[in-house]
Amino acid sequence: MHILFLFQNLLLINYQILMRLSYVQFVFVSIQPINIAAGEIKTIDFSGNVTVATGNYHVSILYDSLNIRSNGTTNAVLRSLPIKVLPTPTGTTNLVLTHMISFDNQPKVDKNNAVLTAHIKNMDGYFDNRMVANIYPKNGGSIIATLGNQNVTIEKEQEVTVKFSGKINLNPSTYSVDVCYYTTSNSWKEIAPSDSATIIFSLVDNLSALSQPIQPTNIELYPNPAQDKISLKSDKAIINVTIFDISGRQVLFIKPEKSTEIAVPIIELNAGTYILRIETEDEIKTGKFIRR
Repeated sequence: MHILFLFQNLLLINYQILMRLSYVQFVFVSIQPINIAAGEIKTIDFSGNVTVATGNYHVSILYDSLNIRSNGTTNAVLRSLPIKVLPTPTGTTNLVLTHMISFDNQPKVDKNNAVLTAHIKNMDGYFDNRMVANIYPKNGGSIIATLGNQNVTIEKEQEVTVKFSGKINLNPSTYSVDVCYYTTSNSWKEIAPSDSATIIFSLVDNLSALSQPIQPTNIELYPNPAQDKISLKSDKAIINVTIFDISGRQVLFIKPEKSTEIAVPIIELNAGTYILRIETEDEIKTGKFIRR
C-alpha cells in the first residue's frame, strides 16, 4: 500500500510518524522518523504490506506529540481517511514501457551522475519486486555494470515513472543499457517492448566540462492527426522510425535511406493514438500522433 501526504510543520522540529490501519485493530504499516523544520512543507510517501483481510478500514497518520524521537509512544492522530483493502490480483504481471527509456542529457551521460528514466505500465497482475538498469558493451554481451537497483510497486493498470540513478564505474566509451525486473520465477526479464527498453549511450567523465554540446535535433511531424501518412522533417538525417500503440506494442518499423525528410505510411494502422520513436545521427526523440 502506498499513500502520499503533504505536511506543513508550524511548531515542531521532529516527528516520529506512523501509519496505522483501522481504529479497532492496530496494524502498523509503516514507521519512520521524519525531520520537518518549522514552516517547512514536505510530501511523505508511506508504503508497506497490509496483513489484514479484505474489507473497509480507516488508515491514520500518527505522530509523537511530545516530539521525542526515542519515545515514539505518545501518538496523536494527524490525519485519517477511509480505504478499502482489496485482494492481491492473481493475474500474471505484464509490464510494458509507454515511452522509450532515456538518460538525462543523452546521448552523452555523466558517469558520476547518471539518471535513466523509464515510464512503465502494469497491464495485468500486481508487481512488487526489484528493478534495475543493466549496462552492456555497445554490441551486447554480458552485464558489466548496473544502475539504480530498487524495489518498485505497480498496481494493475497503473503507470509509474521510475528513475535509475547513481554512478557508473566504467571507462568513458559507448555502451548499451536496458531495464529489467525480477519475476516470481526468480529470474530477470527485460521490460517489453525490447526496442524501447534498450538504448545506446556515450559515457563521459564530466558532462559539464564538454565545451561543444550537441545541439538538439529539430523534427517536424505533419499532419497530425493524419489518415494515410505522416511526414517527418529533421535538420539531421533520420536513421530509424518505430511506431508503438498506446500499450507499448511495436506496430511499425522503418529503416529509411538516410534522409532529413521522409514519409511514413500509416494507412494499415487502426484509428487511435500512437507513440513515435525517431532516431537520428545524434539522438532519439519520441512523440505522439493520432491516426484518424
